Amino acid sequence: MAIPLCYDPMATPQYHGGFADVWKGRCCDQEVAAKALRVYSTSDFGRIRKASHPRPVAFINKFTAPIQRFCKEVVTWKALRHPNVLPLLGVTMTGSRFVMVSEWMENGNINEFLKAHTDANRLELVCFSFGVRIFT
Repeated sequence: MAIPLCYDPMATPQYHGGFADVWKGRCCDQEVAAKALRVYSTSDFGRIRKASHPRPVAFINKFTAPIQRFCKEVVTWKALRHPNVLPLLGVTMTGSRFVMVSEWMENGNINEFLKAHTDANRLELVCFSFGVRIFT
């Protein structure tokens, strides 16, 4: 089932990551974050889609590595269960972009939280996210 996602990829993204950009969008009458894999041109995207054909390893690695990182993030995010981690609503493809969709939070992301709360226990945040208990 396709996710009815609406965002403007031509607008400036609200956030930039290592391999993706985040836009504010709408899905099912709800504000959402659309985290889109950064693909530099449609010709690159075509090469990525065709990477399953026999090609030299260097070619395949160059164009499939971003998709592998995207898939790893999807699997990791889907497994997270924590009150402070938004659930992944789903993934979709819009035009030539792979997109992860979650609820939109007006107060930013974990990086902004940590900048504002420099005394936050980062180990506790990470361990609690994965259901690991810390014994002291």
